[in-house]
Amino acid sequence: MPAVSKGDGMRGLAVFISDIRNCKSKEAEIKRINKELANIRSKFKGDKALDGYSKKKYVCKLLFIFLLGHDIDFGHMEAVNLLSSNKYTEKQIGYLFISVLVNSTSELIRLINNGVKNDLTSRNPTFMCLALHCIANVGSREMGEAFAADIPRILVAGDSMDSVKQSAALCLLRLYKASPDLVPMSDWTARVVHLLNDQHMGVVTAAVSLITCLCKKNPDDFKTCVSLAVSRLSRIVSSASTDLQDYTYYFVPAPWLSVKLLRLLQCYAPPEDAAVKGRLVECLETVLNKAQEPPKSKKVQHSNAKNAVLFETISLIIHYDSEPNLLVRACNQLGQFLQHRETNLRYLALESMCTLASSEFSHEAVKTHIDTVINALKTERDVSGERANLAGDRKKQIGWNVTRRRSSGEGQAAPQSQAKALFPSPPGRMYLFYGNKTSVQFQSFCPTVTHPGDLQTQLVVQTKRVPGQVDGGAQVQQVLNIECLRDFITAPLLTVRFRYGGAAQALTLKLPVTINKFFQPTEMAAQDFFQRWKQLSLPQQEAQKIFQANHPMDSEVTKAKLLGFGSALLDNVDPNPENYVGAGIVQTKALQVGCLLRLEPNAQAQMYRLTLRTSKESVSRHLCELLAEQF
Repeated sequence: MPAVSKGDGMRGLAVFISDIRNCKSKEAEIKRINKELANIRSKFKGDKALDGYSKKKYVCKLLFIFLLGHDIDFGHMEAVNLLSSNKYTEKQIGYLFISVLVNSTSELIRLINNGVKNDLTSRNPTFMCLALHCIANVGSREMGEAFAADIPRILVAGDSMDSVKQSAALCLLRLYKASPDLVPMSDWTARVVHLLNDQHMGVVTAAVSLITCLCKKNPDDFKTCVSLAVSRLSRIVSSASTDLQDYTYYFVPAPWLSVKLLRLLQCYAPPEDAAVKGRLVECLETVLNKAQEPPKSKKVQHSNAKNAVLFETISLIIHYDSEPNLLVRACNQLGQFLQHRETNLRYLALESMCTLASSEFSHEAVKTHIDTVINALKTERDVSGERANLAGDRKKQIGWNVTRRRSSGEGQAAPQSQAKALFPSPPGRMYLFYGNKTSVQFQSFCPTVTHPGDLQTQLVVQTKRVPGQVDGGAQVQQVLNIECLRDFITAPLLTVRFRYGGAAQALTLKLPVTINKFFQPTEMAAQDFFQRWKQLSLPQQEAQKIFQANHPMDSEVTKAKLLGFGSALLDNVDPNPENYVGAGIVQTKALQVGCLLRLEPNAQAQMYRLTLRTSKESVSRHLCELLAEQF
């Protein structure tokens, strides 16, 4: 018989995949898979030692079978053995199998770690990247403990290739999000920040993502990043589309990096250095100027990239709330978008305009667009009152409007209260507006925030003082800075005390501050989602609620509610396209709690099944209750 070439062997894999796709029923598919599993098992247990190529082929088949939804209980050791191969394709399949099928409690972790360590110290950039990707994909505490000290060294090493630096930065980011206590950055902080000066834009992009996460917990340690971020942003904004050809997207220079830099700057107050502040103001003005230029392309990708940078620029201007000229210009730009034919742009503009209305510098400018806003409210289809939440993946806008009047005696009244809030930017900020709708002055006006139970150890609310007198028909604003120390259940209370017509009045309201306001949406690939879902398999990590629908079961409304709740929506993850899958991280000062959710609607029965999995029992239960109330 003629020898079978290796190409024939890989054609065997293609034939197997073709056979599966051609199965006419689920039973036929299972029968074909069981036949193949028996064949692979016999090969692995056979007397003849398999070479690396054969192991790769069979491990590939096991991986494909697993991705079809079938459990795989063998082949792990063969995959680990592939890590020691000097051939890229064999090592790659070994790492892919491990990243998808091996959980953090596996007995093979020590062997895997040995293979990873060998590749990290090999100085072969391709192998180093494979190892770093594996660490990031598994993301377990065991791997964090084994490599958290090595990765920063690789990241800042002078002889590390650009691709390795990128992978190291993103790997470190993943480990930090999973176990921040395992990443001691004090020795590496200055050198990591200096990566913002790197010549390779890919390295800078990865470094910005890492620094943005790190500085949220230790802002003082990373404050030197501000001047470097401004310098890098200035070079991008002032460049022509031909200057950064490899990083120009539809005539927009480095839009992803620009957005990341603008978000990083929103972690800090305006620069204190006059030269740095002046350069930044020039950058922001340049972006606003470019927004007025005729488009360089009619492609939607051009306008999307251009607008992404513009809206993040406006967010930074609003965050600083200190440049009257920029605030008014931003307001006028948003006013143009309020009349745009693109629905999403109108939502984005409305959201940002809401925040601008609370600034003393742009309050009057917003009034000039009030007719346009009213027309928008008349023509837009209302989606549960929270459609503007579609606009932001980082900030969530909430509305709170309460009017109460006491009737126990003539002359008693209560202020009209409104609140607008931005979460989860550190700290969360809430703007309270108190309006005196009577003709009599409120005296000794004193709103205070109280914390029921032990909430004071979970939530820090700093309030700014307001005037003691509120004239009839007037409105005053109070700013609250809210920091989440750890997860909480009870909402803080707002007590407003004042004198009206000589009589003492008091009103207590519950502030609309819930744990999901500190939710950060997280994008995940399907394999990462399922791996993390299995890791959160303990009974106390899951909360589930089956309940009757209280509102019409509209797909677009459901998506808007899930996005408004703070979760990222993950497409093409659930095998059932009718279900919704989401992921996010609850950002607290003490720890970050990863959250996965699955919402299964049953239109025929008009019911939902909602499943939440997090690493903390109390968070799972509370988030499940909060989200179920939306439907």
